Amino acid sequence: MLDLPISDQQPYCHDETLNDWEVISDCNVTNWYFSSSPLTIYVRTPDVTALGLPAKSSDIIDDVWIPPPMIEDVNGQPCLFLDGTRLMGTKTLAQYGIQSGADLLLDCLVQINVTGPDGTITKVDVNPSHIIKAVKEKIEEICGIPYGIQSLTYGDEELDDNMTIGQYEALFGSLWALRWKFSRSSWSFFWPSYNALHC
Repeated sequence: MLDLPISDQQPYCHDETLNDWEVISDCNVTNWYFSSSPLTIYVRTPDVTALGLPAKSSDIIDDVWIPPPMIEDVNGQPCLFLDGTRLMGTKTLAQYGIQSGADLLLDCLVQINVTGPDGTITKVDVNPSHIIKAVKEKIEEICGIPYGIQSLTYGDEELDDNMTIGQYEALFGSLWALRWKFSRSSWSFFWPSYNALHC
């Protein structure tokens, strides 16, 4: 099921457009199909102005054409994000409610494996432009660990919530030295993974 919004649907039969007021039985319809309306979506990278690209509501994320130079500018696994949410490659634009004029971010995928109090590990998808405060809020939403008892540390120093993941990676050369903690327990960890198979 594509979940195409009604406004983005256009029925056809024998390559002729069917009007909304027509009755199917009156049109001698034997084989008909729907086509989604064309959209213009805007894809941007953190360093580049947004570029308008043609698409359709029925396009899956993996089929959205992005110019190779934009993809090559991403350091790591490129992935599309909408309002901080990673877009999965097998879902359609319509399933995410993406309409013409939507602004998508093309950035590196960072996966944080969070070990919760019960020992379960949950993957949280973020990108380098997320500030640490937003990461903590996302961990609270997904894993149920309250924002107030989370901390991100480098050595013994707690890091600033208003800096981004990308800024810390540039400052320390890698994210591997950072530790995610909650309730003063250090057995949990902050672990980014850049080797995701696909978005």
